[in-house]
This record gives sequence, structure tokens and C-alpha cells, in this order.
Amino acid sequence: MKVYEVRHESNKFRSLLFEEGVVEYKHPLLKFDGTSVAENWKPPGVWCHSPKKKQGDFWGVGSSGVPAVTRAAFPHVQTHIEMAGEALPLVFEGVELFILGITEVINCLDHEKCRWHDDGGRKRLNVDAGYHFRPERFSESSLFMLPETCRSSRVYCLERSGDPEEDFKAAVDGAKLTGLKFMQIWDRLAPFRSA
Repeated sequence: MKVYEVRHESNKFRSLLFEEGVVEYKHPLLKFDGTSVAENWKPPGVWCHSPKKKQGDFWGVGSSGVPAVTRAAFPHVQTHIEMAGEALPLVFEGVELFILGITEVINCLDHEKCRWHDDGGRKRLNVDAGYHFRPERFSESSLFMLPETCRSSRVYCLERSGDPEEDFKAAVDGAKLTGLKFMQIWDRLAPFRSA
């Protein structure tokens, strides 16, 4: 059993930014912090930051690089996305995308083993010191967010068996989808791995 942080591979593949004047952290539909927004979703205006980069199956959206999957690749990961939240439609220059609106926010960190730092009177997870999880708290969903890091739009992926039907990473790898990288942050057999 392993946990990965899911990131857009922005050095190789295209990403989209919101139009000028859109301040993501002030816009309730664009925070991507684990809160459901599907009921009020209105696709925002976007532009391509680096149009000369390759077009992947996954694009990054916004300054935090929230993953969005193309319509063509969506069937390969649809079950995983729907288990973990909502697929928010977005169209850019004829390319149909679905932003991964993850609402599966799980309290599964082992707080006693994690390191914390004081941030102006608030206790914050020191992600550089490594993650420590309580496996019995994982849900059925392979994709999730943590309450301690969801404000930064971090998406995580649990790998249980390597079966594409059970594991998001296995589904992405099995279909040879491009545009994401998986940064291993925890292994049940070696739980003290740092990020």
C-alpha cells in the first residue's frame, strides 16, 4: 500500500490559467479545496500558459495546477473521479476537459508521527518532513485530499493492489495517459519516507 501526491507535469504538458482579474482564492468555485461546487459550476474563462508544450491527456488548471482530464481519456478514470468527487466541464479552443473536483477529504494522517510547524499561531503539517498515515482510515476511493492540505489543492492517490479498477494510478499507467506525475510520499512497508 502506497500513497502518491498527484501533480500535473507542467514542465512538459500544457496548462491553463484563469483570465485576468480572476483571483482564485477569493472565488468560491475556483478554490478546489475539497468543497463541492458542481451545483453552481460555471466554467471560467481560461488561456493556455505555454501553447508550444505538448497536449497531454491531463492538463493543469489554475495556479495550483489542479488536474483536468480530456474527454477522450475520461472513460479510463471516470469511476475513480466520480468516487472521489465531481468532474467539472471546461472547454478550451475545442478541447473538452473535466476538472477533477475532489471532494473526498479524509482525516487519515497519523498526527502523532507527523511533524508540524507553527504558522502564526496555527499548527500546519510540515510536508517536507514526510507524511505518516493511518491505513485503517482510508476510504474506498483511491483519490482523496487531506483536511490539513486541501486549501493548497493537493490531490493524493492511494495504491492498494495495482488493479486499474481499484487504483487511479494503475488506471492512468495502464491506459498510458500523459500529463500527470505521481510523487510517492508514503509506503506502508517503509512509512517514514519523506516527500
